[in-house]
Amino acid sequence: MFNQKEAEVYLNKLIKQYNIKVVQRSKSSCGWAMWETNEIKIPYPTDIDRFGVCLHEIKHIIDGDRGKRYQQEFWCDLYALNTLKEFKYDTTDWEIRMRWHVLSRVAMATNRGVKVVDKEITDYYKDVDFTKWIGRKVFVSADKDFNNIKINIK
Repeated sequence: MFNQKEAEVYLNKLIKQYNIKVVQRSKSSCGWAMWETNEIKIPYPTDIDRFGVCLHEIKHIIDGDRGKRYQQEFWCDLYALNTLKEFKYDTTDWEIRMRWHVLSRVAMATNRGVKVVDKEITDYYKDVDFTKWIGRKVFVSADKDFNNIKINIK
């Protein structure tokens, strides 16, 4: 069962530790981070998904601007996943959301000319043949609950 108080205590610890400024609270499960200024927009952690979003955005601040954008998104989603697992939460929905998010960011990168997808990601998503994505237009979609993820290669 999700414990909002426990999540808030943990997030506040990270926010203090990394000198992060929460400049806005989102009303949905979305956010952003600006590592140049240590500012983030996050939702209140009212459920596992929103807690994961908060963790994801904090990881952007922790990491700064290292790696390619699609790698950053993978590392931030993975950090959130691992933290949710440490709290012993059911991560099924987060893993589905993460799959859509990471694959859509890899598709954007390959659509813009990335020729080789990072090995860490290809190893994580062994069921996806990223070599078929190179030089083609790839679109990753999902319904509003991130179920029924579709990969369309043109």
